[in-house]
Amino acid sequence: MPTGVPRRRTKNLAEREIARWNRQRTETQRELAEKYRLENAVRRAELLDRAQLAKAFGELADALLSVVMQKKISRKIWHLGP
Repeated sequence: MPTGVPRRRTKNLAEREIARWNRQRTETQRELAEKYRLENAVRRAELLDRAQLAKAFGELADALLSVVMQKKISRKIWHLGP
């Protein structure tokens, strides 16, 4: 074999297993980071559930309508346009 010519060396079994383990560890770290990011968003109330939010706004609208109807407020003030 000529000298000075680089040869591609194949990894032995131990090196391959270490590389596989490192890839798995990196993926686990990514998954944990995402899990903790979501948990923190929930704790800080930065994460909203669309269905629950729609339900809450619906209940608010019903409550407001109920108060308006009980007070018999004129419908003229409901219209905000010209």
